[in-house]
Amino acid sequence: MPKKIKCPECGKETRLEDNEFRPFCSARCQTSDLAAWADGSYFIAGDKQDMTDEAGNDGEITYH
Repeated sequence: MPKKIKCPECGKETRLEDNEFRPFCSARCQTSDLAAWADGSYFIAGDKQDMTDEAGNDGEITYH
């Protein structure tokens, strides 16, 4: 009997084995989750890091 799990994005029940989008139920849910990470909706909590380098740059990329 195939193992069923709930999609972490939409909650729909989906199979775990032979699922190219696992643990998600579809490409839509997989992409939606990735977009949430990319726009900062999800983050891993931790101590704030000082991103200033030795030259005083604050981590922004500048193009010359």
